[in-house]
Amino acid sequence: DTWLAMYAETKAYGEMAVSKACSDTLRTISVAPHQIYGPHDTLFLSKLLETAGTGRLRIFGQGKNKISVCYVDNYCHGLMCGSDVLDTPNHAALGKFYIITDGEPQLFWAMLNQAVLAMGFTDLYSKFHLPVWFLYIA
Repeated sequence: DTWLAMYAETKAYGEMAVSKACSDTLRTISVAPHQIYGPHDTLFLSKLLETAGTGRLRIFGQGKNKISVCYVDNYCHGLMCGSDVLDTPNHAALGKFYIITDGEPQLFWAMLNQAVLAMGFTDLYSKFHLPVWFLYIA
């Protein structure tokens, strides 16, 4: 297997170890979100909106990349459902890995632009787009 980042690799190995450890004496289930958002978010949406507020945020490429998101309450519900499974021996969900999302993947920039406009900031689509290769300049 190949991962883009060490974080993703170690997370995947951890999830595989949890699944492998599942037994009659140790019931396991893995429940994970993709990208969480909601009240008190200090990393994802808040940082992007902070940058949009300065006028510096731009769409990279054609802006057609998709993302799966998960509202924090939906993630909590998924965790509670996973917890319920732990009480049932031989449940089909035991030892498996589940990703919790709000539904189908969304166009990232379109989703973000809705929040940008709701905050009263300039429409991201009205600004010039930056080429994707620009992301790799360091």
